[in-house]
Amino acid sequence: MKHGEAAPYNGEPEYSINTDKAEKIGYHFSNLKDWIYELLDYYIEQVNMENIE
Repeated sequence: MKHGEAAPYNGEPEYSINTDKAEKIGYHFSNLKDWIYELLDYYIEQVNMENIE
């Protein structure tokens, strides 16, 4: 904890979620690659703006 609190899931194995039931009842999942980079860019820009002020 030299630089803050340890994240609660560090060192944990990978997890996945079976979405079959949700898809069977008609839920449509979006593709993460379709929107994640734009969202990350937004938050990076917000942090950069805070550092300028």
